[in-house]
Amino acid sequence: MRSATYAKLRSGAWGIRVTGGPVSVGETLTVTKRDGARKSESVSAVVWTDGNGTSLCAIEARDSGRRGGRRGGGGGGCHTDGNCSSVCNPATCPCGDGSWFSCC
Repeated sequence: MRSATYAKLRSGAWGIRVTGGPVSVGETLTVTKRDGARKSESVSAVVWTDGNGTSLCAIEARDSGRRGGRRGGGGGGCHTDGNCSSVCNPATCPCGDGSWFSCC
């Protein structure tokens, strides 16, 4: 059975790590977040695979919903979901104002 979790790609963008089998571009997978919540993501590219069933994949950006919304304030980079020690490059964040993910 395959499983998918969020992972930071070398580009600084968020992607997913899939274990347990091959992945195809355009495939929609259920990704488990650190808090146990699940979210559907579509694969836009397979960035790396080890040949043993583990792949790193880029995901399609979404323009609506939580990621697309703007909030006042902000500043700094987009915070990772629940991991305050890691901040992504603001240029690669959909909002650019720190509102993509909430943090501690």
